[in-house]
Parts: sequence; C-alpha cells; structure tokens
Amino acid sequence: MQRQRPGAAAGRRWWQAVGVGFALAYSSACSLNQAWVPPERALAAAPAPDSIDSTLLLIGDAGKPALDTPEPVLVALRDEATRAPSRTVVVYLGDNIYENGLAEPTDPDRARGETVLRAQADVIQKSGARGIFLPGNHDHHHDGRRAVRRQAQFITELSIPGLEFRPLDDCVGPESIDVGDRLRLVVFDSSWWIHDEFAAPAPACSVRSEKDFTTAMENALASAGGRDVVVAAHHPIASHGWHGGFFTWDDHLFPLHRAVSWLWLPLPGVGSLYPLYRSQGGVSQDIASTRYQNMLQDLELAFHKHPPLAFAGGHDHNLQVLRGRRGVRYVLVSGSGSIARPDPVSRGDDTICVSPLAGFMRLDFFRDGRVRLEVVEVHADGKVERPCAMWLGADVPTAPGP
Repeated sequence: MQRQRPGAAAGRRWWQAVGVGFALAYSSACSLNQAWVPPERALAAAPAPDSIDSTLLLIGDAGKPALDTPEPVLVALRDEATRAPSRTVVVYLGDNIYENGLAEPTDPDRARGETVLRAQADVIQKSGARGIFLPGNHDHHHDGRRAVRRQAQFITELSIPGLEFRPLDDCVGPESIDVGDRLRLVVFDSSWWIHDEFAAPAPACSVRSEKDFTTAMENALASAGGRDVVVAAHHPIASHGWHGGFFTWDDHLFPLHRAVSWLWLPLPGVGSLYPLYRSQGGVSQDIASTRYQNMLQDLELAFHKHPPLAFAGGHDHNLQVLRGRRGVRYVLVSGSGSIARPDPVSRGDDTICVSPLAGFMRLDFFRDGRVRLEVVEVHADGKVERPCAMWLGADVPTAPGP
C-alpha cells in the first residue's frame, strides 16, 4: 500500500471545507439591494386624509442615529408625524440605544446615550404626535432590566407631552392602548423570554409567568371589540434577515468583517460554521433558538381564538411585509431606523414586499374599517420613497408552516 504524502489528508480536508463553504454560501437566498414589490402592491392610492381615524408609525432599531448631523430617518419620521399629530402614534420598537442600553449616570457613555434618546424623543416634541418607546435586546444588554428601568426613568423625566415608555412598572405586559375608534395597540417586552426574566418578575407585575402572559394576551385580544389589533414588540415572529437565518455569501466566506468592517479575510469552509451554528439555534436572539421558539409558541396559543391584524417588530435591520403565521394575518418587520443600520435581507414564499433600506412603516386606520399600509424608505440624502402601498384585508392567505 502506497504511503500517503504528509499533509495530503489535511489538504484534502481543507478543499472539502472549501466545497462545503461554497455550497452553503450559494444555497443561501440572494440578498436584495433594492425593494422587491409585486406591481399590484405599489398601486394602492390613498383616500382623502380626512377619512383617517388614526395613524400608526412603526420604527425599530433607531438607537444609532447620526449625531453630527440630523439623522435622515428621524427627520422623515418627524415630517410624517407632523401631518396630523393629533391622530398619530409613533412606536419605537426597541434597540433605542446601541450597543449596551442607557448607562449609569456616572458612566462616561451616559451622555452619548442621552443624546441618542433625545434625538428620537425630539420627533415627538417637534411634531406633537404621541410617542411610545418599547425595549429591545440592546436596551437590556449587559445590565438587564436595570438598564431598561434607567431608560424608562429618563424618558419619563423628559416630560414631553404624549411621550411614554411601555410596558410600565418594569413588567412584561401585555398592555392595551386604544387609539381613536379603530385601533387597539397591544405592546409587551419580548426580551423576557430571551433573558429568562419570568424567573424574577418585579413585585408590581400581575403577569408573573408565561401562562399568565398567554391568558392576559387572550383577554387583550378578546376585549378589542370592533377595533383592529396590532401587537408590537421588539422581536418579530418571522423574518428573512439575519435573525431569521439568512446569511449572504460574504458572511460564509469573509465572516470576520461583521466584527471588524475592514477585515475581509477569506475563510472558506471555516467561515460557514458560524451561519450553521446560528441556523441551529446557537444564538438566543435568533428565531431558531429554544427560548425564542418558546415565545412564539406562547403567542400562537394566545392568538388562536382572536387573531390580531398584524404583529410588528424590529430586530432585523430592514423593512419586511410578510403573510402572517401563528394566528397573525400580517407580520411587519420595521427595524431599519437609522441610515447606519440597514442589513441584508432576502425574500421567501410568504413575502409580500421587502426593502433592504432604512426607513419605517405607516399604517392608516380609516373610519370605514379599512387599513392601509405604506413602506417608507429613507435615503442618506434625505430622499423619501414609498415603494409599497397596500390595503390590509382578511382575504390574504396565511403563510404555510409554523
């Protein structure tokens, strides 16, 4: 038997790894570099503004705005809210400060965090609309609910009319907020599942377990009457972004550039281990993780009898409108709240329209019972485009699968 040359086996394994890396990379769905919108979704003309009962503006992951110049997304959001402030509610869907939430008052990073929050709060102060801040995973980051309490206190102490932090009292929720005659907004803190915070609820919280939460959510939906219900939290229930398992070919081949933007070191094969690890639930913030799946199961139980119109979240830094699942008719991912934060996104069989750019979403609830959605893109130069406009209706089929 011929002796194998030293290093031949190692070389063969290396090339096998290269092959696996390329296979995984090219089996990933293509990343979009512009909005994908079927023609019929761009044609829903808006009725007269005086027929609108209430307007909901959804923006997530706005915690890294430009600080040396006006943030284009926040400028566009303020202009949108100024149209009819008395009937408009702006919801910040969490990750209001990157990377580690609001620091202690004595921390050197505290001043930057306050500036970031004020940039978002100024939208409410200058427009006169109502504003609601929800917490996200980066608002919990490192310091858990202590950081969330600090942020809630800071928002309250700004004393801006109409501005509030929810849920109240360091609790998970859900909390119902009725807007006008047509909308019920139900909000909660989705990080309670990811960070296992049901283990130590605050004394004031009536919801102290996942079972309590499911019951409370059922009651919030059942008591909505004729209102359309939008449930909002930071973590979405579906996504075709990173947290939903989508990675681009360069994530497989140049994995280190995500940590260090200029480090384009090719690591074929080896680089695919990280996307594979995440696709198997290795990162708790991803939809595939066990704790995230537990939250989705609890929500599905709660939504079974009284399906909400939509579930709105951020987390992935793009704009996605998806056919619903788990008892929800539509899934909205609105997590690109600053020019600096958009991330790659793909589309699936459940995608209605999607954009990889910065921006937010607008929902108009009309007095006649109709609901209209717009996806609002914001470019670095401040240009605003609306690639997707559609009526939300009961005839949209639910996406297959869980």
